[in-house]
Formats: sequence, structure tokens, C-alpha cells
Amino acid sequence: MIRLNITAEGFTEERFITDILRPHLLQFDVYVEVRKVLTNRRLGKRGGIVGYQKFRNDVTQWFRECPDVYHSTFIDLYGLPDAEMKEFSRRGQRNT
Repeated sequence: MIRLNITAEGFTEERFITDILRPHLLQFDVYVEVRKVLTNRRLGKRGGIVGYQKFRNDVTQWFRECPDVYHSTFIDLYGLPDAEMKEFSRRGQRNT
């Protein structure tokens, strides 16, 4: 069985993955684990993106915890501040 971890932005994305995507992918022997973005490490609060760096740190931490598992994300990019989105899009561009 293939394992897939998905980092979701908030409650709505988490429910979509849990209620719709997970049962569908199970038919293809893909087990999906989902968790919301960590927004307050001290209080252990999850859900909602407050910035790209916190999102990146949380995803990177899950990579370290489960290096032998596939990872994906399910977030609303429009919610990130403009300056962070410009940095995000620059990183995704290829040098041609």
C-alpha cells in the first residue's frame, strides 16, 4: 500500500480530503493521512495559514518525521501575503 501525507490549510480542506479523497484513493491502495497546518507551536494549534514560512516549516517537519512517505499539500494560495507569494512564484520558475 502507498502512503500519502497531505498538509491541509484548514478545516474545510481537511474534511474534503477525509470525506472524499481518502475513500477514493483507498480503492487504488493509497492510504491518505491528513493534518492541518501548525499555526501555533506553543499551543499546538492547527488550521489556517498565517504565512509561507510557518507553512514551509510545518511541511518540512512532516518530511523529516516520515521520509519514506509521499507528501502533498492542499491550500489556498491566494491567502498568502503578496510579498510571500512573489517569493513563492520566483522559486517555482525555471531558468531557461
